[in-house]
Amino acid sequence: MKLNFFFILLLLFSFISPTEESEELIIYDFYNYDSTGFIVLTDSYAYNEHPDSSVIAKKYLNNESTIENNYHKLDAKHRKRFLESVNIKETDIIYIYDLSQNSVFAFNVKDINLVAFINPYGGSEPLRQWDFMIGFELEKTELNLLSKGNDFFVCVGKHNPFREGKAKSMIWKEIDESLFPDFSTNDDELKKHLSSSKLKTRTYHCAVNKLDYFVKDTGRYRIIVIIDSNKTVISTISFRDGESIDFSPLHVIEKDSKENYYTNQWTGNIFKNKPSILFGFESVSFGCPSVCFVDKNTPCVYIRCDNRH
Repeated sequence: MKLNFFFILLLLFSFISPTEESEELIIYDFYNYDSTGFIVLTDSYAYNEHPDSSVIAKKYLNNESTIENNYHKLDAKHRKRFLESVNIKETDIIYIYDLSQNSVFAFNVKDINLVAFINPYGGSEPLRQWDFMIGFELEKTELNLLSKGNDFFVCVGKHNPFREGKAKSMIWKEIDESLFPDFSTNDDELKKHLSSSKLKTRTYHCAVNKLDYFVKDTGRYRIIVIIDSNKTVISTISFRDGESIDFSPLHVIEKDSKENYYTNQWTGNIFKNKPSILFGFESVSFGCPSVCFVDKNTPCVYIRCDNRH
């Protein structure tokens, strides 16, 4: 009897298809230009200069082309080779979460051009594959559906990883420093910094989805403490200002008018099987930003942006 039961379970599980939970969460960056949109994919690509592995046609490489004359749509052979190398199928779907509209837009991979051009920091002649950025290009028809800003997350796959309508903009109110909650940290440098008697800070508060978010800006650090409805600290995150990182401005009540309103910070349960996001607190010049989460045990997800600065 036990053997038969085990056999039935084994048979059932053999027919269960992979679920959305089994898919790795990969987020791509999206560049919103005036006439086109570009989803950069080359952060996922391992460049290989061997001719049999090339994803750039020969006529665009070496001395066959110039830096000024290189933009092109990948032909069928090179498109197939590139998509296979980044594990994207023609039957997959491009999902774009437009934070400003709080909406998800979907496009079939097979209907979208795959294009290549020299990266913004330039190449050197003779041109090599490494000099090119490659990604999906959205044309005017698709682009007109989206907001004009740059607050987008892009995922590509079989399943929609997003929960539509769950994004929450964060609007802050400046508060007295004494209201900032106590917190602990293992960062010795941060502890030393906070102990300085000359420290000048500004403190802010925002309440969203039954959570209280507190921000303390010290000039060198931005510290975020999140408290639940039981007044328990559930997460503490700190960012440090540096050569490659600046703090994004907060939209603060009593300071910014509605006319220049623009949201930099976002939260909400926009990803299935993930806690609420915490995004938009830093601006990265070297490297790519990450999407963090209010649950301290959930690691941040690096956005693949192919920043070659």
